[in-house]
Amino acid sequence: SSLVVTGGQDDTAFVWNLDDQQIVFECTGHKDSVTSASFSYDGKYVCTGDLSGVVQVWLTSDGKCVWNFETSTIEWLLWHKDAHVLFAGTSDGDGWMWKIPSGKFKTFPSTGHGNMAGTILSDGKRACFGYLDGTLKIWNLKDSILLCSMTPPANQDSPVTCVSCHSDGSVILAGYVDGSTRLISTSAAKLLATFVLSGPKLPEASVDSKTSVESVEFAPSQNLALVAMVTGVVTAWDLSTQKLRYVTQPQVPEAGVVKLHISQYSPLFYTCHLDGVIRSWNLLSGECIREWHGHCASILDLAITKEDSLLVSSSDDMTVRLYKNTDITSSLQTENSRPN
Repeated sequence: SSLVVTGGQDDTAFVWNLDDQQIVFECTGHKDSVTSASFSYDGKYVCTGDLSGVVQVWLTSDGKCVWNFETSTIEWLLWHKDAHVLFAGTSDGDGWMWKIPSGKFKTFPSTGHGNMAGTILSDGKRACFGYLDGTLKIWNLKDSILLCSMTPPANQDSPVTCVSCHSDGSVILAGYVDGSTRLISTSAAKLLATFVLSGPKLPEASVDSKTSVESVEFAPSQNLALVAMVTGVVTAWDLSTQKLRYVTQPQVPEAGVVKLHISQYSPLFYTCHLDGVIRSWNLLSGECIREWHGHCASILDLAITKEDSLLVSSSDDMTVRLYKNTDITSSLQTENSRPN
């Protein structure tokens, strides 16, 4: 698609054309900052959600609002990968699933703790939600039945910050405020491993959000799990041995990672940071390949177009910036050819 959507503190979202950077239409009617916005799998719809709990869906063809709903504060908003079905988690702990545009819905009952992160499993029939008390629950989408759950020990009940499902559907990664990441089987929500970076490279895990995990992703091509942290490092863990493969070196002190994105087209991954910089990294070695500058405040989100040709970022400096990503292969070859 040649469209990009952005939301802001002015209670409005904008849909832009990437080709000429012109606004295609505005998404009005929100009551608070628009913090979630994304396109359906086929680009037919775009959803927008705000901090007051208003969720709206728009046709990208003409900008018409075809559905809206109001609930409690939206923690996350996510489209199904193969259908016009929208999911959300809220601060009061509820999970929602809506068919678009009919609005028919199902709910996944609250546990009494905020529903902080969610992902749809690769089979498209199950979802995993992570909660404020550290619990993970896997639900059957067809009938809203709880299939299994993992409740952490009483002294390890740190809030879940992010979740990601492996492409084969067998395992889930969950990141926590205390700096730990857990590898969990999807068949019984069984804990398989806990990844924690400690020692001189990072303080011991604690409930302090200064060690929080911000983003987790699988890299199936290298059998790795990547964990991005607010400390500014990304750790790569070998899924076979469950041992640490490498730790990236922060390019700037306190340049915490906000989000990571693993390329589907080259052995690279991308990160956006609190210092306003986007960085690309060698997935095999963890070496920094390139930086994109321009923002003068923290980057809030990063999107990458097909074949990694364009990078789109939004920032606290109230700008959205578009970067060309050229000569990806040659820059990677140059990095790999450096002498040891």
